Amino acid sequence: MSSKRVVFLESFPVLNRLSSEQIADLCASLAIFVLSFFFCWLLSLAYPQGLATEETWTYWQLKKNFHWFEPNQLDFFRTIPYSALLGASCRFANPTGALYWLNGVMFSLDIAVVFILGRLLFSSRVAAILLAVFSLAFEVTSMHIFYFNLQLCPDPLYAELVFLASNISLIAWLKKQPYLLLFASCILGFSAFLKPAGAVICVLWLTFIIIVLFRQSVQAQKTFALIAICSFLGLGPFAFWCLRNFCIYGYPTCIGRTGGSFLETVLPIRTNDEHFFGNPKVDAEFHIAVIECERGCQPYVQPDELQNESLSRYFRYDRYFLYGPATINPFSFLGKLKIPNWEGMGFHEIFSLEPEQMFTLDAEAGRVASIIIRDHPVGYLKLLFREYCEMFQPMLMWTNPLYSYQNEPAKAYDYWDTARQGPRPKYFDLYPHIGGLPSGKDSNLFVARALGALHENPVVQMMLNCYYACELYLSHFIFVGACIIGILVSRNPTKFADPERIYRIAVVLVMLFLTAAANSFFVATCNIAKLRYQIAGELELHLAFLVTLFVLVRLCLAMLEKMARGRVSKLAAEETG
Repeated sequence: MSSKRVVFLESFPVLNRLSSEQIADLCASLAIFVLSFFFCWLLSLAYPQGLATEETWTYWQLKKNFHWFEPNQLDFFRTIPYSALLGASCRFANPTGALYWLNGVMFSLDIAVVFILGRLLFSSRVAAILLAVFSLAFEVTSMHIFYFNLQLCPDPLYAELVFLASNISLIAWLKKQPYLLLFASCILGFSAFLKPAGAVICVLWLTFIIIVLFRQSVQAQKTFALIAICSFLGLGPFAFWCLRNFCIYGYPTCIGRTGGSFLETVLPIRTNDEHFFGNPKVDAEFHIAVIECERGCQPYVQPDELQNESLSRYFRYDRYFLYGPATINPFSFLGKLKIPNWEGMGFHEIFSLEPEQMFTLDAEAGRVASIIIRDHPVGYLKLLFREYCEMFQPMLMWTNPLYSYQNEPAKAYDYWDTARQGPRPKYFDLYPHIGGLPSGKDSNLFVARALGALHENPVVQMMLNCYYACELYLSHFIFVGACIIGILVSRNPTKFADPERIYRIAVVLVMLFLTAAANSFFVATCNIAKLRYQIAGELELHLAFLVTLFVLVRLCLAMLEKMARGRVSKLAAEETG
């Protein structure tokens, strides 16, 4: 057996340099990756094509006629990375399946990296394997990010990239390998380019990376060089797109919807006595436009909105914008007021909007929103607090049929063909050479129902519901507890049995929470809590919970072992006496 092992190692010179422990860890991580990949394969049998959403066609539209240094149709709305991926997928026989497998590979990598992190935290291969397997089981049974990988939009890929970069950064810190931080910075940079909201998380982790480099590097010149490269890799793509938009449109922003999102969010706390334009007549007309927009949208409220307040706010705020159904809306009013040659007061197709006009409109919308926030700071803080808290309450958001796992795949594929919302075939023909919209006609119903049975198992649902009902309080309790323990350990390390390990675990828990919290806070400041925004921090929260659970179990086992030893010592003393 040993001779076979030697021959195998000689075939791979890199492996020959590894110790038996390192080879065992590599094999374990590969096994976990394969196990995760297996579950992704099962889901691909149930759903052989990706699920088109209301966002898919906008990225497709940007891809169809894109120019790097000239105006593009949806420049104000999207960045180019996911559009490029949509274009690249055309080279495959099943383009939507190729995009799913990209997400599947990233998901499997994330679970494998959890094993590496667990190995460094607990110094036990068995504990690390269990942590990774429990993480996989959590995601597969909950059918959140695992099922969301089918969506033809950047959100699942973005969530998995952020999770991967976060874990690689932590691994680099734990192993004292600063060059790994370059890889993490590169992933963070791409994630922020993929979804500009990722810039907040990028800044958070770059701060962590800078602190790590200052503490671990001995040469000042090397430290500053690494910091400069990490900063360039992390912020470079985002900054490049802002510079590009500034050169073309005159606005140094990544997209032209931030100010508009702010205005949609804060319009409900506006009062009719506010002044925005220095002209009482114009102010009155703007207030009338808002009121008329709200009245005009009332007939379009759907039954599912009446049953779910989160969904109701999402659509209510969204209808303020130009593609809302009302014949008059506040954004059209601003457009007519500030933009020469603005056409129309009511509904506008999103692909009919000119990017140059939209960047100008976005700046004006941001100015009006800032006045509302200035006039109603308490009301805005209440809005922010409500949306932030809701980002930690997935049970309030996972009610949309599109996002809930379906045992009958055809229902999920058909959802976006209904009148509820989403791309209509006349607007959107994804990959015409394979027949337009995905239909799910080749779905394996047996596998779909088997995965559904696993997801809907009463015991599994009870455990998941218990966790999700407490996620808001539990995650913040873990964060506060980790902060307190980390501070105590750093100040009085002699009072703890294994201070270095405890401090490391505390830092990991804090950073995982802060990643989710930064995402939630940013969304809450300028948007409505939406499920596809919430998944960006879900993997981090789940891992923090499982790490805490493992720590508590290990503490309980250590206490039981100590009690057993004490009992044995007492019995031995009695026998001796």
